Formats: sequence, C-alpha cells, structure tokens
Amino acid sequence: MNPPGVARYPDDMTTSNRIVRLLFAAGGAFLLAGCGSEETPESASANGDPPAATTPEATPQTAATNERPAPDQTLRAAGFDVSVWDAGDAGEGRLEIARSGEVVGAYTGERFELGGPGPSDQRVGLGEDITGDGNANLIVELWTGGLACCVDYLIFELEGDRPELLGRLSAQTGGRFEDFNGDGIMEVRVRDGAFLGWNATVEESPAPPVVLAWDGLWYTPAPALMEAPPPTPEQLANWQQMVESGEEWNAPGEFAPPPQLWGVALDLMYTGHPDLGVAFLHSAWNDAAPGRDAFIARLMDRLETSQYWPEIGRAYGRAGDADVN
Repeated sequence: MNPPGVARYPDDMTTSNRIVRLLFAAGGAFLLAGCGSEETPESASANGDPPAATTPEATPQTAATNERPAPDQTLRAAGFDVSVWDAGDAGEGRLEIARSGEVVGAYTGERFELGGPGPSDQRVGLGEDITGDGNANLIVELWTGGLACCVDYLIFELEGDRPELLGRLSAQTGGRFEDFNGDGIMEVRVRDGAFLGWNATVEESPAPPVVLAWDGLWYTPAPALMEAPPPTPEQLANWQQMVESGEEWNAPGEFAPPPQLWGVALDLMYTGHPDLGVAFLHSAWNDAAPGRDAFIARLMDRLETSQYWPEIGRAYGRAGDADVN
C-alpha cells in the first residue's frame, strides 16, 4: 500500500525493481556543463542560471552548398517557431526559436531533441504548461556528448516577445517528466550522480532516483514523492545474502566491497529509511573483510557531496546516529 498522500513510481519502478537496477545496471556519469551552450559569453549552468541575452547568429549553412539546410524537427507553440538541426553537414547541433520570422534565441550543442521524456514514452513540454503558472513551456533535450552519458534539459517559458530560459537541468543518463502527485504540475525524476565512479566503474556505480518538484523558481528535491514502504525482513535477508556472496570481496588488487552494498543502502536511504540503509551497510559487510567502519565513514562523507541528499536527508532525518554495530 502507498502511504497516504505519497505518489509512488510506476509498477516498473517499485522498490525491489529499483534495487535490481541499482545492483546490475545503474550507470550514468556527471554531465559536462559546457558541452552545449547558447551563443553568448556565458552558457546556462546546471543549477538553473540562464545565460545572458544576446543577438543570435544566422542559421548554419551546409559546407557543400552554402545553403540553409532544412531543420530536422520543428514546432509551433504559443506564437513561437522552434527548429532543431542535428549535427552533420552543419558541424554541430542547433536550436533556434523565432517569433514573427525573427530569430530570438539560438543555441548550439551536440544534439537536440524537442520535448522531454514523459509517461508511456510520450514527449512532453511541447507548448503545454508544466510549471502551473499558466504560461506555455518548452523542454528541449540536449545530449552533451559525455563518455557514458549525458543528458541536459533546457526548460523555457514561451511568453512575451522572447522565450525565457528558466534553466538547464543536468540529468545524468536521462530523466522523466510526469505529474507524480496529481497536482497538475509536472515533476521530473533524475538520478543522483554523487557516487558515479566512486570505488566502482561508472557502469557499476549506483545512482539512486530522485524526484524534483517545481518550487516556483526551479526544480528542488521532493522527498515526500520518493518515499516507499520499508522492505520486508525476507527481502533484506535476500539482499544481504547476495551482497555477502559477491565476488568482489575476494578480488585481487586494491580492496573495495561490492557496489551492490551501497547500492541497496542508498536505495533505502533515498526512499525514506536512512537508518535502515546504514544498518544494511553494517549487516551485509563480509565479516572476513577489514575496514568496515572506515569505509562506511567515507561513504557517508561522499553522500554529503550530493547536490540532492542534504535536503533529502533533512526531510528524512540524518542517518548514522544510532548504534548499529
């Protein structure tokens, strides 16, 4: 049963399935903030700061014909004409927003796609109001060309004579926009990349899901929409056995425990059970391996570097104060 007033992930993202994804396929990497930019001296930052306004340059021309290529995607919304060119003959991807035939916003990057992923593989943010302020919005997905990822979302408000870039949201391996709590405003689910590449390869690193809600200015963590019922004792026992039997405990070279250990713990912490997550770190540690307490201390320090956890942790209550030895 869902807790009263708490939205849960769809059936394919239940606690157990999210654990499995963390255990076996939690990939992603940090986004490269400068890979896609508006043609201004400053690009939009990952924390939502928009770039300074400037006069956009002309649409790219093909090297072979010196002619303006046809856009790969177009959209008309709220009186604006939006066009996207993929990287190719033009040399790089490009996004243009025009009004009454005049280009009022131009951006370059690796690759753009109109809209953001929504429920049931739909694209959302194509002119509808996603923030609840009554104005049309545009989401543009930007692939930034990272080694193992990366996706940003440019979020615009289409109002007045020019589009306003509300901000640029870094989403690691991607996100999903959806109204998780039924209030008519779209939230976005991303993954926390604080542990990507930490004591594990990027492909093996846990990246727990985070739900972000619009607060009137930008997207901030929504812990109430991330909560899930605690696992049963049987589930915990199964996960503990799986972690304890991991081959990494006996792997040659520099020692590091299996990433499943902190993958399960982080999933528990991020779904409302921080003390249970810390207790799992202790109970699932292979007793034959040294350094348990030191490793857990380093992991908790790493957790504090997350751009999301401090706020989530304040809502759930800090973990680690109880005696779980």
